Amino acid sequence: MLTERRRHNWAVVAMGHKIARIIYAMRTKNETDKENDCTTLKEVRLECLLKSIKNASQVQLVVKRPTVVDTESGLIYQT
Repeated sequence: MLTERRRHNWAVVAMGHKIARIIYAMRTKNETDKENDCTTLKEVRLECLLKSIKNASQVQLVVKRPTVVDTESGLIYQT
């Protein structure tokens, strides 16, 4: 019984510590908590994808003629 409580308390303390680190990082960077909508999430993922394509050569990969197409709007992104 005591070991079960210890594990539970450890998990609670770990989650509290993680939340405290997130809050500290947000405060030091002067960021606010923002809800990401689908458009924002799509933009972030697109940015990460394009960066990954550009940085592929750093890990000895070659991407030939990459084209990313937004199926909703029809926009074409090329690197």
